[in-house]
Amino acid sequence: MADGKYLYIQAPRRELYDQSVDPKAAHNLSSTSAAVGDTLASQLEAFRKKTSSSKEAPIANADPELQEKLSALGYVASDNSSAPMPGIKETGADPKDKVEVVNLLHRAEISKEELHFREAVPLLERVIAIEPNLPIAYLQLGTALTSLREYEKAVPVLRKAAELRPDLTVPRYQLGSALFEIGDFAGAATELESAVARLPEWAEARFLLATTYARLDRMPDAILEYRRLSKAGPTTMERICCSGVH
Repeated sequence: MADGKYLYIQAPRRELYDQSVDPKAAHNLSSTSAAVGDTLASQLEAFRKKTSSSKEAPIANADPELQEKLSALGYVASDNSSAPMPGIKETGADPKDKVEVVNLLHRAEISKEELHFREAVPLLERVIAIEPNLPIAYLQLGTALTSLREYEKAVPVLRKAAELRPDLTVPRYQLGSALFEIGDFAGAATELESAVARLPEWAEARFLLATTYARLDRMPDAILEYRRLSKAGPTTMERICCSGVH
């Protein structure tokens, strides 16, 4: 927040700079000019209350994987509440201390988008070394490993993601998919059943569950799932075929 003279940064370790004599913001005055900092903090809080009075509408039919990536990072697309996400502890850490982690995650995401999964793996492993309890890092690493068809390595990583955030669905689906690939169909069924129970409209998850049932020779269950999918219409089936789901 800037008021023309001062630059104020709200953080667990707040910052205050006099831009008239310190344009590069090199000298933090928060400890010597506490009164100015308190005044700007009050103005900032009043501005937040004014602008947060109208909440944004939820994103309808959003990609479940995107929603859960945001959730694993600590954001919820449909809720502007300040309540902490399950599994995320309020440690009071300064966001500036997490710059390296954020940069590594960003570089890994770009590598994955460009299909350079091999390059993303060491970046995500570095994130986990720094932040061993960050769910999004395990989820991203697990999906990178599955894209490289290294399913044996992906399974424990995705299992850790699911353990850290049991409220999320995407790690369950990804874990079920990896278990399917290594032939653990019983384990895959358990994870996929959980995913479908939470997101019953997720056609890809339901299709893979049906295929898993077929591999387990549970044909009545498989037929039931395929029938449910057929009711979703041809567009859904076309999307599944294009996505490469088994």
